Amino acid sequence: MEVKLPLYAEAGIAEYWIADLQNQKIIIHTDPEGETYLNVDTYQKGEHIVSHILPNSLAVVDLLGLDFRS
Repeated sequence: MEVKLPLYAEAGIAEYWIADLQNQKIIIHTDPEGETYLNVDTYQKGEHIVSHILPNSLAVVDLLGLDFRS
């Protein structure tokens, strides 16, 4: 992350997603400016991600392949 994130931000990549499998969450950086992103949102099991660039919301459990009951 320390290498890719500033490169992606500087290139103007709108969203930078991190799948934190150990902690069962998705971290999304948005609004690139210079070598950083201005906003960081964290989504956990039971939540839905609303992307600025994707047309539909996504369930965190579907992305991480988690069994929601656990």
